[in-house]
Formats: sequence, structure tokens, C-alpha cells
Amino acid sequence: MNFGSERSYTYSEVKMKTTRIQHIAFSQVTKAEVLQLISECVNGACGGGQIVTVNSDILLKSERDKELARIIHNAWLVTPDGTPIIWLSRLIGNPLPERVTGADLVVDICKESEKAGLAIFFLGGNPGVAELAKHRAEEKWHGANIVSTYCPSPEELMDSALSARIVDKINDSGANVLLVGLGAPKQEKWIDRHREEIRPPVLIGVGASFDFLAGTLPRAPKWMQVVGLEWLFRLITEPRRLWRRYLSDFRILKYFFLAFIKSVKGDKT
Repeated sequence: MNFGSERSYTYSEVKMKTTRIQHIAFSQVTKAEVLQLISECVNGACGGGQIVTVNSDILLKSERDKELARIIHNAWLVTPDGTPIIWLSRLIGNPLPERVTGADLVVDICKESEKAGLAIFFLGGNPGVAELAKHRAEEKWHGANIVSTYCPSPEELMDSALSARIVDKINDSGANVLLVGLGAPKQEKWIDRHREEIRPPVLIGVGASFDFLAGTLPRAPKWMQVVGLEWLFRLITEPRRLWRRYLSDFRILKYFFLAFIKSVKGDKT
């Protein structure tokens, strides 16, 4: 299945093509190339693994969270899920091609799942949301192959024996793509903790994507996404939950300052 990229990219090629922003090496791939790799992976052409979409919040959290930093470092692909990351890559002189967000990947994976041989499992979201997202996707895209959904309780996620039952549900479903909507970094850590037992070769943390797909949470208009104001739309729609996070995210300005100083000095390291 060709998702629009001109050629196939192997795992080793992707790992060599990176843009380093502080301690994180971002994969220099477009969304079409990521989707192509996912398709090749589930059809046995490459090994696959965990895909981490990194926005400003994750970048900043991984400074202090060594477990999260390790997970990102070991990920199969690391994509920029935020316009500030793209801006930073341009400022340091090694631009990333485009944003590759979890929400956009979920849409395209569902839309092309039948043609690409993808069998998808939705894990997470608030009660009923993943199931509603499944129904909405199947109504919108004929052939969307979402084989099962499950909304775990906090206790199930924390207890190793109960989590083992979740893994069994995933493995028994026949899925080859696992999408986990538990919020970051909880979803990344849960995936990492169980990745050796999980059969699907492609594992992606997708945050609030099930809510967007189900229509229980609106996503920012396209123009706000393009100009880097998606965070403002999210803040307006969920102020109580997100105001502390986005206030903290302004710390990313220090990276812009450091990158600007280096560019003025002509330091390309």
C-alpha cells in the first residue's frame, strides 16, 4: 500500500535521518512516510516498535523524567507533535519536514486500514469514548478495520496482573496496530512496560485522539493548527485541566533563546 511517499524507508534509514533538539533525536520523516513504514511493518517488511509523538509538553517533561527520556531514545520513530518543535528545528538549521501528530495518524490509519492491511485496537479514553470513536470511524470510512476497543480502569493500569489481562485482550483481538489514548506520559510508559508481551508490532500513544474522533472533544480548526495556536484552542475548551500544563510549556522559550544565540555565533553543533 502506497500512502504517498515516493519510496519506502527502512528502519535503519529512518534512524540515520534525525534532527536533534536538546536530548531528543526526531525522525526526519513526513506523515506519509510514517504511514508507509507502518504498512510495511505490519506486512513483515520491517520490525516496527513504539512510535512517540513529542510536543512541547513531552519535550520538557523528558528533561526531568529519565524513564520517559529512555523510552523516547529507544523508540522506533519519534515525530514532532507540535508547531514549536518545527520552528525550533528550522532555527537550529536542521528542519523537520512537517508535523506528524498522534491525532492525524489515528485518522489516516483508520481511513486506510483495510487497504493497508491494518487491524487496529483502541485502548484508553474515557468510558465509552473509544467505542464511540470506533463507530464514528466505521461510519465515516468504509472498511475502517478497528477490531476491538477497551477502556481500562486506573487500577487495571497499575496492577501487573490486571494489565496482563489487558495484554491478553489485545493479543487475542488479532490487532497489528495498538493505539493507546491514556494521556502522556502514562501511555508511553504503559506501552514500554508491556511491549515485550504485546503482539501488535506498531504501538502508538495518541492522547486525546479518541475524543476528537468520537466528537466528544472538538479539535482546533486547521488554520490554528498551521499557525501554532492549537494549544490555545485546547486551553479554551479545557481550561481547568490544561491551564497549568500550558503555563509550564512556556518554558520551551529557553530552547528558542539558546538556539538563537547559537545561530548568531554561527555554532552549528
